[in-house]
Amino acid sequence: MVLWRRLKGYNASGIREDDEKVQQQFYSEATRARSHLGMVFGRFLTGAGRRNISVAETAVEPWDPFMGTHPSVQRLPVEHLPLANDRVRVEAFVLPSAQRLSADVYDRGAGPGGWLGQQGFYVYRRNRLILAGDWLGLPGMRREERYNLARIAVDIPAETDVEWGVDVRKASVVPPLAVRRHLRRIATQARTRASEVLRHRGRVSARTHGDPLLYAWTVKRDNGQVSCTINRSHPLVRELLRPGRDSTPEARALIRLLEETVPVTALRAMHETDTEDDPVPFGGAITAPPEAVEVAEQVFKSLVTQGRSPSAARDRIRVMPPFDQMTGFWTD
Repeated sequence: MVLWRRLKGYNASGIREDDEKVQQQFYSEATRARSHLGMVFGRFLTGAGRRNISVAETAVEPWDPFMGTHPSVQRLPVEHLPLANDRVRVEAFVLPSAQRLSADVYDRGAGPGGWLGQQGFYVYRRNRLILAGDWLGLPGMRREERYNLARIAVDIPAETDVEWGVDVRKASVVPPLAVRRHLRRIATQARTRASEVLRHRGRVSARTHGDPLLYAWTVKRDNGQVSCTINRSHPLVRELLRPGRDSTPEARALIRLLEETVPVTALRAMHETDTEDDPVPFGGAITAPPEAVEVAEQVFKSLVTQGRSPSAARDRIRVMPPFDQMTGFWTD
């Protein structure tokens, strides 16, 4: 049994045991202590040889930062990085998006520090968590919302304490030069996949429930069937299909042909093992290239023809993919 006495803040003069505010503060601290212990000693609380820990007569529940039992978790290949005469085990996880989790599981998955505070590397030494959620000071790695689903387990041998700069309190680590390049590579892969998960969910949600003027495609699922249709409310499509235009029959036939021949099978096959090569509109340029400006100008003309003011038309283009990711005449 571990018995803590003379706790900071509770041993000062004037503190009484029957003070309700002090009691409330104490039990709040006890709750945070349980949460912290469940994270640090989570591996000891599960599996064979598990231990039991309780705080204030309440059992500590283990917290798995990687949601290892959830079927939608993506696991990147385990790597064993050589260091001195030992090896460092590294396994990266990309957690499911909120849409695939119940409210309770999502809240618990955030962890003691919240989703933003818990992204990054988790360094274990003999199954004890030393560092929980940190990018280890690697170049170009900082906490951003789009990487909330990326978490990476690093198991370091106790014999490499010196190389990792582990202090006597086992409370901090500094990655050795020999593995930093590999850790950054693994982190980049995990961060890329994590951001793609969030971006994909955002796109699907927006295209299904969002503003009908924004997206050229509408994606729906009815009775178990997925359908992809050209959005007839998009200003360019409306203009193209406007009654009286000589090209309207051909345009209508072309749109129908595109809808009926979406290469879903080919796309699925190409992305079975890799999701990092999604096509990027107009090459991902930040400043709109001439071909993007040409399309935006046609959208602008269509919006004005359909009754919007030039200012309102620019405002609409400013939030319309892919122009919302570029600078052009609509942002001037």
